Amino acid sequence: MKEKYKAVIIDDEPYSIDVLTMLLTRNDVHDIEIAGTTTESTEGIQLINQLQPDVVFLDIEMPRLNGFQLLDQVQNLYFHLIFTTAYDKYAVKAFRYSALDYLMKPINAKELDEAVAKLPLKKKVDKEHLKMTEKNLQTLTAHTIPDQIILPHAKGYLFQKIEAIIYCEAMGAYTKFFTENKQAFITSKALSEVEELLTDSYFFRIHRQYIVNIKKVQEMLREDGGLLLMSNGAKIPVARNRKDEFFTMIKR
Repeated sequence: MKEKYKAVIIDDEPYSIDVLTMLLTRNDVHDIEIAGTTTESTEGIQLINQLQPDVVFLDIEMPRLNGFQLLDQVQNLYFHLIFTTAYDKYAVKAFRYSALDYLMKPINAKELDEAVAKLPLKKKVDKEHLKMTEKNLQTLTAHTIPDQIILPHAKGYLFQKIEAIIYCEAMGAYTKFFTENKQAFITSKALSEVEELLTDSYFFRIHRQYIVNIKKVQEMLREDGGLLLMSNGAKIPVARNRKDEFFTMIKR
């Protein structure tokens, strides 16, 4: 028999705990055993330390201690973490910038299934990861853009300065990043996901296969229907239907 994940749910709303418990245990579709639940953040710390769960479902906004403050007091972060939140779009984007799993309230059964299914593939959470997420959350809530993005890859997570990204190239369901230090790496995010994160700043989807950092464009060449010469010497094709919008953005 397959061993189940031991789970702890921490949420200041009893109804939210009841709904999540019901969804996790319905028809035994998940390999999840609810080891403990609490509506008190301080008691949540004790539950985690005592029960040593495999996964924690954690609300962010709670009385006394918010989710980040709670985790800061946990002795060892040896578990998987899934945030539950009723936050707005800025908070959602912070989680995406940080490659952390989250569930929006009211919790959708399909999204929960997808989050639980990814647990075996996910790296355990760590303090640095959480600090970056909290920083990104504060930055986005203030309507500014974070300066760093966390990208999942084969060996874990990469903390990447956004301004050092030259361009991104689609590789099926993955994306290849080219950066200033001549490092190229592949992340398990599709280019459409990357576009959603980066295009609020100084990035532009110039072609169905490429997103470029506007600040790293050196020239626009007329050859082959239009190419962008990037700071690393790469030549990126310009889609015909993207030229006008590209020039508008450059002027801005």
